[in-house]
Amino acid sequence: MDFGTVFHKALELTASGKTTTQVINTVIKLYKDTSVDQMLVREACVLVPHYIAINKNSNIKYIAQERVFDIPYKSVTTGKIIRLRGRRDEEFIRNKKLWLQENKTKTTIDENKIIMTLPHDLQTMLYIYSMTHDYPDKPIGGVLYNVIRRPSTKQSAKETELQYLQRLSATVAKDPEHFFKRYEVELVQSDITNFFNQTLVPLIENVVIWWESIKSNPFNPWVDEQGNVNPHHYRTPFGIFDPMTLGVGDYFELTTTGRELGLVRVETVFPELQGEQGSVSKLDFSSGALWEAKKSADKAKKKSVKNN
Repeated sequence: MDFGTVFHKALELTASGKTTTQVINTVIKLYKDTSVDQMLVREACVLVPHYIAINKNSNIKYIAQERVFDIPYKSVTTGKIIRLRGRRDEEFIRNKKLWLQENKTKTTIDENKIIMTLPHDLQTMLYIYSMTHDYPDKPIGGVLYNVIRRPSTKQSAKETELQYLQRLSATVAKDPEHFFKRYEVELVQSDITNFFNQTLVPLIENVVIWWESIKSNPFNPWVDEQGNVNPHHYRTPFGIFDPMTLGVGDYFELTTTGRELGLVRVETVFPELQGEQGSVSKLDFSSGALWEAKKSADKAKKKSVKNN
């Protein structure tokens, strides 16, 4: 996180027109007396001139950099206005279409994952949606995903700090494309519409419902205003596996396109618990049937205890 923050600041300074030397001096001074690891600051500064050099011939003409957005959204649950705020990295026009440039630092770069998931990435698509609000007359072209690889090399015991940084600089100079990559992902209107309807609105409304449930006493969110258990606030337990945190997961195609490739529909959840290992009967959850069955079981239990 620190490396990304430092390098992002360097990109801001570069975009403001500062020279390479000015950028490096400003970054070092800015983070000198902070908790940020100073070696990370120096590593970021080593990459700055190489980044500037590899992109100096870019024909991109930015129309905005680090632009703040503040968009009103009317909640369908409460009717109240929710402010969607953020700061977009960079924007440019290409072939009469509007493009977003997102700058990211990563230790590892998975090209396929980036291309597949970008149209479903929360931050990126929120920025894209905000651009449709700020530029209503300009069609969206897509996203230029600008990735800076964080160095994985470390200073050896025999190296001074200067020797290590010189070695790092030589490594970057030898293979700059390993450290700096750009991916263009085109978007169509349906990508933006689907994100708004299927991701953004449900997320916002769930946050609205949650806040409404705790706002009377945010410091005791476990009960509602009537003192009942609050079903909208919970503690996330350990032991929950989410494959999408590691990659696209087995259900990526299903959730993003509706395709069921490689999946099989089943009649019963956890079929291994059926048969000898569990009940084979199906419970009727409608019309209070499950509750009636429970009352009958409790009544039979009481009768058995009484007879004994």
